[in-house]
Parts: sequence; C-alpha cells; structure tokens
Amino acid sequence: MHRQLIAILVLFLATLGILYFVEDAVISAERLRPDFPTKSIFIFNAVFSLVLLIALSFFSKKKAVSDNLGFIYLATVLVKPIVFIIVFRALFFDSRPITQLEAISMLLPTLIALFFEALFCSKILKATMPKKNIPKG
Repeated sequence: MHRQLIAILVLFLATLGILYFVEDAVISAERLRPDFPTKSIFIFNAVFSLVLLIALSFFSKKKAVSDNLGFIYLATVLVKPIVFIIVFRALFFDSRPITQLEAISMLLPTLIALFFEALFCSKILKATMPKKNIPKG
C-alpha cells in the first residue's frame, strides 16, 4: 500500500508541475495583470495537500483517530478555501475584479489537488477498514 500512496503523491506533484508550465505558457500569451500570483497558488495547493496527506497517513496509524479519517478529510475540504481566501485576500478584495482567465487559473490547481486528496484519502480509508468475516454457506 505504501508504494501505491507514494505513486499517488508523485503523480500529484508531476500533474501540478505540468499544469503550472502549461498554464504559465497560456497566461504569458494572454494579458493578465502582472502581479497575479500563479506560482504562489500552485505552491499553496501543493503544500496544503502534502501536509494534509502526510497528516492523514499519520492519523491512519492511530487507532483512536483512524475511524474518523473521513470526517477529518471533510473538515479540511471546508478549511482549505477559507485559508486560501485569507492567504490571497488581496486578489479577492482588490478594487479590480477577477477576470475569467484568472478565476480558471486559480480553480484548476485547486481542483487537481482536491482530486488527488480524495484519491489518497480513499486509498487510506480502504486500507484501514477492518476486514469483515463473512461466513460461507
């Protein structure tokens, strides 16, 4: 299972890296505001997701908490956008409105991170589920 989880983490980081370079090429071709923090948004999503995934794998080994891993993950799904808005409040509360391209460039890394977080969490939950002994007969 550990190999599978490491593969998910590597795939997550590779996907975010590829998406960053593709998005950077598109953004440089388009006319976005020069102070738009594309790199910071990707770093935020990568760091938040990695901390979350490491915490989930750590908590999965603790018997007292392992039954509530799904609820812990759901709580972080609610906390992540709040922290994102706090960290990038200048984007949201600036006098200039966010363009559609800027909104897409903020949303794509967040959705990719959310997908891999859910995949990772489901693998951990599946591995920590007790095996049911079903009588044959």
